[in-house]
Amino acid sequence: MFNGEESVRIADRGGDEKTFEFVEENLSSIGRVRISDRGRMRIEPRGTFENALTQTTMYGDVRRKKNGEYEVIVSYNCTFTTLGWVLFVLGILIFLVGTLVILAPITQKTEVGRRVSRTLQDLE
Repeated sequence: MFNGEESVRIADRGGDEKTFEFVEENLSSIGRVRISDRGRMRIEPRGTFENALTQTTMYGDVRRKKNGEYEVIVSYNCTFTTLGWVLFVLGILIFLVGTLVILAPITQKTEVGRRVSRTLQDLE
């Protein structure tokens, strides 16, 4: 639903294995990070990124660049939980019902205006 991506370039820390370990350690503030031999990241986000209404998923890559650097890319997606979707739909429905309730006096005003106008014309 709402997603983003952040990236950074870092220096080689002594080959893939040491660089991957460095990245795993330094990304621990966002969750539990595991990097495969191919540089694919699996991230289990910290609980602080989730609540009763939203859930977060994260993943990424560590890619070796030609100049001896690595590019670290983290992608994330924040979406509703089931409860979030239920409240969202109910909120829309309540808003629509509220809009219809507002239309009732407007419609009534038009009808009253016609009847008053006719009644006043009958006085002539």
